[in-house]
Amino acid sequence: MSPPPRGPRGRLWQAWAYARDSYAFFTSCARRYGDPFLMKTLTADVLVTGRPDGIAEIFGADPASFAPFERDHLVPINGKDSIMVLTGDRLKQERKLLARPLSPLRVNAYGRQIRAAALRQAVRWPAGRPFSMLAAAHAISLEVLVRSFLGLDEPAALDAAAAAFCALRESLRLPTIAGRLWRGAGRAIGLGEAARRRRLARFERALAGIDALVYAALAGRRGAAAAVSPDVLGELAASRYDDGTAPSDSDLRDQMVTLILAGRETTGTAIAWACHWLHRSPAVLARLGAELAAVGPDPEPETVAALPYLGAVCNEVLRLHPTVADIPRRLQRDFSLLGHQLVAGQAVNACVVLAHRRQEAFPQPDRFRPERFLERSFSPFEFLPFGGGVRRCPGASLALLELKVVLAALLSRYRFRLAPDRSEPLTRQHTVMGPRGGVRMAVVETLRGRRGDHRD
Repeated sequence: MSPPPRGPRGRLWQAWAYARDSYAFFTSCARRYGDPFLMKTLTADVLVTGRPDGIAEIFGADPASFAPFERDHLVPINGKDSIMVLTGDRLKQERKLLARPLSPLRVNAYGRQIRAAALRQAVRWPAGRPFSMLAAAHAISLEVLVRSFLGLDEPAALDAAAAAFCALRESLRLPTIAGRLWRGAGRAIGLGEAARRRRLARFERALAGIDALVYAALAGRRGAAAAVSPDVLGELAASRYDDGTAPSDSDLRDQMVTLILAGRETTGTAIAWACHWLHRSPAVLARLGAELAAVGPDPEPETVAALPYLGAVCNEVLRLHPTVADIPRRLQRDFSLLGHQLVAGQAVNACVVLAHRRQEAFPQPDRFRPERFLERSFSPFEFLPFGGGVRRCPGASLALLELKVVLAALLSRYRFRLAPDRSEPLTRQHTVMGPRGGVRMAVVETLRGRRGDHRD
């Protein structure tokens, strides 16, 4: 049996450090205490590892060994039937239903929509004047998700959906959620009861707006005469579980809200980070530009998705900035991880940040070097930007296609410059660590006279 794992003291300090910068927290703890180390959250002791053998033990274990970490914090937003909170057979059923419309083959059909969304956003950028690529990328990602998941395509409907999801995102601030889920937290951070109620009401109004949007889209897909719509919601509404029953409206609402909220934040942030790194790495940008030029001005999305260096660039961005920094799971039963004996109620954490910065797999881990993904392949326990096991992100194929197609569409039509003095330190942006400055960029040249061409 291994000796007891070491770790930092102070639950409140660890909660603050993790929320402020989870990347720095994990790397500093691993450097000081080794891997694995013991993290103490406000609700559990968590054994954290970024070692491939440890991650393999977690992902390879019986899924019944684990429950979602902090499930009660997720239900008010995502819903009780969300894949983020389900376990056991229900989780398997929902993931099986999602597998078909989100398979790599099916999501390729959304490639033209993705390119069109990117170019529609681009015509709004003022030539020569800085804008936030992070805000633009979030807008692109949200349009892609609303179109592909809910089937909305009219400008007014897209604008209404964007407003609804942005309102919900803005309402998801710590005082609001803490006030709903932990009654004492509002007072602990100096939030009065009246202010707590106002914030909670704002959150509930925003959530009601999202529910109305999703249920309205679903209403047109129910009934024997309704044709199957070429979008994720339409396919799911027409699908059946193994016993022949159809998913309920609330089931579908919970999956749509979960996937759209998660996808907007993570993929949009990855696009912004890609632009940041590419424009700080002239040789990488030049090599990628040559690869894009070789396939012509308007290649098919499938051609773009297969470009090797573009794929390496996207993988390197996701290595440095994975969609999830860590994957905690609460133990339902006693469990052994890397020789350490844990009991039910404690938790384990497959730390993506630590896995992606291991010198053994990724020499010079802080350097942006896409070539590493052309030189060798990595196991799913070394490179896991979308998680792994039974809870791997079901929208991974769509997210990766979006990242590739958006970058190709923008870089083949525009030349950009980064605004000066933008080192882009990390900051917490809800579920992901994003660039504090928003990646301020400016368009300095339009290539091939393509500005405004977004007909797809």
